[in-house]
Amino acid sequence: MASNATPLPDTNNISLMLLGYLVDFDKIYEYQCQFRYENPTQAQQVGLQNAIIGDIDEQFVLLKKLFIENAKCEKCRKSPMVAGSVHENFTNANTQAIWDELLDGVAEMKKFPLDVTPLHMEFIKKKFEQLETAYRRDNVAAAGLC
Repeated sequence: MASNATPLPDTNNISLMLLGYLVDFDKIYEYQCQFRYENPTQAQQVGLQNAIIGDIDEQFVLLKKLFIENAKCEKCRKSPMVAGSVHENFTNANTQAIWDELLDGVAEMKKFPLDVTPLHMEFIKKKFEQLETAYRRDNVAAAGLC
Protein backbone atom coordinates (compact mmCIF):
# COMPACT_ATOMS: atom_id res chain seq x y z
CA MET A 1 0.00 0.00 0.00
CA ALA A 2 1.67 3.19 -1.16
CA SER A 3 1.74 6.15 1.15
CA ASN A 4 -0.07 9.24 -0.01
CA ALA A 5 0.64 11.20 3.14
CA THR A 6 2.61 14.39 2.93
CA PRO A 7 5.31 15.11 5.52
CA LEU A 8 4.68 17.91 7.97
CA PRO A 9 5.32 21.28 6.37
CA ASP A 10 8.17 23.45 7.63
CA THR A 11 5.82 26.27 8.52
CA ASN A 12 4.02 26.48 11.83
CA ASN A 13 1.36 28.84 10.51
CA ILE A 14 -1.03 26.25 9.21
CA SER A 15 -4.24 25.26 10.90
CA LEU A 16 -4.65 21.69 12.05
CA MET A 17 -7.87 21.66 10.07
CA LEU A 18 -5.79 21.74 6.90
CA LEU A 19 -3.60 18.85 8.00
CA GLY A 20 -5.98 15.91 7.82
CA TYR A 21 -4.09 14.39 4.94
CA LEU A 22 -1.05 14.05 7.19
CA VAL A 23 -2.55 11.31 9.34
CA ASP A 24 -1.08 8.17 7.82
CA PHE A 25 -2.37 4.64 8.30
CA ASP A 26 0.01 2.92 5.88
CA LYS A 27 2.73 1.84 8.34
CA ILE A 28 0.14 0.56 10.80
CA TYR A 29 -1.59 -1.41 8.03
CA GLU A 30 1.75 -2.87 6.94
CA TYR A 31 2.57 -4.02 10.49
CA GLN A 32 -0.91 -5.49 10.92
CA CYS A 33 -0.55 -7.46 7.67
CA GLN A 34 2.84 -8.78 8.75
CA PHE A 35 1.32 -9.88 12.06
CA ARG A 36 -1.66 -11.59 10.44
CA TYR A 37 -0.18 -13.17 7.33
CA GLU A 38 3.55 -13.76 7.76
CA ASN A 39 3.41 -16.12 10.76
CA PRO A 40 5.79 -14.12 12.97
CA THR A 41 7.31 -15.66 16.06
CA GLN A 42 5.94 -14.56 19.41
CA ALA A 43 8.83 -12.13 19.84
CA GLN A 44 8.18 -10.72 16.36
CA GLN A 45 4.48 -10.36 17.19
CA VAL A 46 5.35 -8.27 20.24
CA GLY A 47 7.73 -6.21 18.11
CA LEU A 48 5.03 -5.57 15.50
CA GLN A 49 2.50 -4.55 18.15
CA ASN A 50 5.08 -2.21 19.68
CA ALA A 51 5.80 -0.77 16.23
CA ILE A 52 2.09 0.02 15.76
CA ILE A 53 1.96 1.67 19.18
CA GLY A 54 5.11 3.62 18.32
CA ASP A 55 3.58 4.87 15.08
CA ILE A 56 0.41 5.97 16.90
CA ASP A 57 2.58 7.79 19.46
CA GLU A 58 4.68 9.43 16.75
CA GLN A 59 1.67 10.77 14.86
CA PHE A 60 0.06 11.96 18.10
CA VAL A 61 3.22 13.79 19.16
CA LEU A 62 3.56 15.50 15.78
CA LEU A 63 -0.03 16.72 15.84
CA LYS A 64 0.28 17.82 19.47
CA LYS A 65 3.46 19.74 18.68
CA LEU A 66 1.74 21.47 15.78
CA PHE A 67 -1.30 22.28 17.93
CA ILE A 68 0.89 23.80 20.64
CA GLU A 69 2.67 25.96 18.08
CA ASN A 70 -0.53 27.04 16.32
CA ALA A 71 -2.43 27.78 19.52
CA LYS A 72 -0.06 30.43 20.82
CA CYS A 73 -1.90 33.28 22.46
CA GLU A 74 -2.21 36.22 20.10
CA LYS A 75 -1.41 38.61 22.94
CA CYS A 76 1.50 37.04 24.85
CA ARG A 77 2.56 34.31 22.34
CA LYS A 78 2.53 31.65 25.09
CA SER A 79 1.23 28.19 24.23
CA PRO A 80 -1.16 25.81 25.94
CA MET A 81 0.15 22.59 27.45
CA VAL A 82 3.62 24.08 28.02
CA ALA A 83 4.92 24.01 31.57
CA GLY A 84 5.22 27.47 33.05
CA SER A 85 2.94 29.11 30.50
CA VAL A 86 -0.01 31.11 31.84
CA HIS A 87 -2.01 29.08 29.31
CA GLU A 88 -0.62 25.73 30.46
CA ASN A 89 -4.07 24.42 31.42
CA PHE A 90 -7.30 24.77 29.50
CA THR A 91 -9.60 27.29 31.20
CA ASN A 92 -12.80 25.93 29.68
CA ALA A 93 -14.14 22.59 30.96
CA ASN A 94 -15.45 21.70 27.49
CA THR A 95 -12.02 22.22 25.94
CA GLN A 96 -10.47 20.07 28.67
CA ALA A 97 -13.10 17.39 28.00
CA ILE A 98 -12.08 17.24 24.33
CA TRP A 99 -8.43 16.81 25.38
CA ASP A 100 -9.41 14.07 27.83
CA GLU A 101 -11.44 12.26 25.13
CA LEU A 102 -8.46 12.46 22.80
CA LEU A 103 -6.11 11.00 25.41
CA ASP A 104 -8.60 8.24 26.26
CA GLY A 105 -9.01 7.37 22.58
CA VAL A 106 -5.28 7.15 21.99
CA ALA A 107 -4.83 5.01 25.13
CA GLU A 108 -7.58 2.66 23.92
CA MET A 109 -5.93 2.31 20.50
CA LYS A 110 -2.63 1.44 22.15
CA LYS A 111 -4.33 -1.32 24.18
CA PHE A 112 -5.54 -3.01 20.98
CA PRO A 113 -3.01 -2.11 18.27
CA LEU A 114 -4.10 -4.87 15.91
CA ASP A 115 -7.63 -3.46 15.82
CA VAL A 116 -6.62 0.09 14.84
CA THR A 117 -8.23 1.21 11.58
CA PRO A 118 -8.04 4.36 9.46
CA LEU A 119 -11.13 5.54 11.34
CA HIS A 120 -9.16 5.48 14.58
CA MET A 121 -6.45 7.65 13.06
CA GLU A 122 -9.15 9.95 11.72
CA PHE A 123 -10.45 10.15 15.30
CA ILE A 124 -7.10 11.56 16.44
CA LYS A 125 -7.14 14.17 13.70
CA LYS A 126 -10.77 15.15 14.35
CA LYS A 127 -10.19 15.51 18.09
CA PHE A 128 -7.21 17.79 17.45
CA GLU A 129 -9.38 19.83 15.08
CA GLN A 130 -12.09 20.08 17.75
CA LEU A 131 -9.47 21.02 20.33
CA GLU A 132 -8.11 23.78 18.12
CA THR A 133 -11.60 25.13 17.42
CA ALA A 134 -12.57 25.03 21.09
CA TYR A 135 -9.31 26.64 22.20
CA ARG A 136 -9.68 29.47 19.70
CA ARG A 137 -13.31 29.90 20.75
CA ASP A 138 -12.19 30.25 24.38
CA ASN A 139 -10.23 33.34 23.30
CA VAL A 140 -7.73 33.00 26.11
CA ALA A 141 -6.23 36.45 25.63
CA ALA A 142 -9.64 38.04 26.15
CA ALA A 143 -10.10 35.91 29.26
CA GLY A 144 -7.40 38.01 30.91
CA LEU A 145 -4.90 35.24 31.55
CA CYS A 146 -2.01 37.30 30.20
